[in-house]
Amino acid sequence: MSSLRNALEDIVIREAQKQLAPLKSAIGTSIRLADVVAYTLNRLPPLYATSHHGWQLQRRRLVKEMRSQIIEAVSVAIAAFSTKNFPASKTPLPEIELKSQARALVSLRRVLKQPELRWSDVPAALEKALGNSQNLNRHSSASNSNSEVTRAIADLDVYPEPVKSDQTVIREDTHIQDTQDDHYDLDDRDSLSASMRSQIDQLRACLGTTKDGQVKYAQTQNFEPAPERRNPVKVVKSANGQEISVKAMEAQQLEIYTLPAKLEFSNVLEKLVLLVAGHLVRNFDPEIRAQINLTEVMAYALNRLPPMYAASDRDYRRQRQYAQSELANRVTDLVKRGIELVLASPRNVQPLPFEKFNQEYELALPQIKQLLKCRNITLSNLATLAADIIKFKRQSAATQTEQERSSQAQQVNVVSSPPQSRVVGGYYQPAASMY
Repeated sequence: MSSLRNALEDIVIREAQKQLAPLKSAIGTSIRLADVVAYTLNRLPPLYATSHHGWQLQRRRLVKEMRSQIIEAVSVAIAAFSTKNFPASKTPLPEIELKSQARALVSLRRVLKQPELRWSDVPAALEKALGNSQNLNRHSSASNSNSEVTRAIADLDVYPEPVKSDQTVIREDTHIQDTQDDHYDLDDRDSLSASMRSQIDQLRACLGTTKDGQVKYAQTQNFEPAPERRNPVKVVKSANGQEISVKAMEAQQLEIYTLPAKLEFSNVLEKLVLLVAGHLVRNFDPEIRAQINLTEVMAYALNRLPPMYAASDRDYRRQRQYAQSELANRVTDLVKRGIELVLASPRNVQPLPFEKFNQEYELALPQIKQLLKCRNITLSNLATLAADIIKFKRQSAATQTEQERSSQAQQVNVVSSPPQSRVVGGYYQPAASMY
């Protein structure tokens, strides 16, 4: 889940890829990357984070303190799977264990054949795949506006709570420009209603407009930035202190967001801890329950439990059985303690950087349902439905094209056929001469 993530996962993946690359010709496909990653993560201390700040702290710690430990653990994992005494299982994890927004996105990427696709681009990609040219203009405005808003949020490094779509969907023809006679003066707040002032404030918040009216980010037709500021390359510092462009950072975050779903591995304890936490808080008063951030509780427990990653159905069942029989009491005690600590010191933290991709999903989902003309869309059936509907559309279009060609051919044959002789009133009537 993107609101909770072990900071070690993508670091271990990259190290495993690095060590497996020279061995590819010798081992072929006998060693799965996901098996090596799961084996390695089970032998390293977990570093779960739930906030942007916590993620940066955990990343700095592992870069400074755990580099050699990671390299050694990956080497041991590869050596273990290289022996016949430790065979890898070919059966993948159960789909229920992988169910997530990231998993649905990875599946959609395969269907649409776009490996870099993100949720904000899905409606437009689906529109193109379905070939609904008559609906293109109607949907593209909403799709583009959602995409621009989410990218504006990313560029400004802001991670707000999910907002209502009717407040954030900005039409393509919206301008930020000098006041004209037929436009509202956005700075003359006294002349506007309270509702209009609220909408303007939200619009500026999404677009990054400062209090003095200067636009940090906007898609306009009449606004021309100063030459020296046109298309600036924004640079930020990564967790290890290196400078990196915002675009490159976005790409890294999207990759980290989808990695477990692509490789099909998971920590079996995550859903078990969530289940226990949900069970313990369900009888709390609603006011108290609203103060409990379950991801904070989960991180507290998971960072104090042994990691139990699995990359196959066989390992998943083994790990889950062990957790239920041997760790149930410990899990319950840690979750209880986590709830107490969260209630004692509630805090409003900036979410993990990957959470914005889930916000993009929430914005894109209504458009996806409209495009697919289906309300009963879930994370589990989204990619399958999309694939089936696209296939049906293409087959229907091909059939219609073939029928049109056949009809045109028949018309040509009728016109080009010579007149035929016939019998009229019992008398033979020869065909009229064509000359």
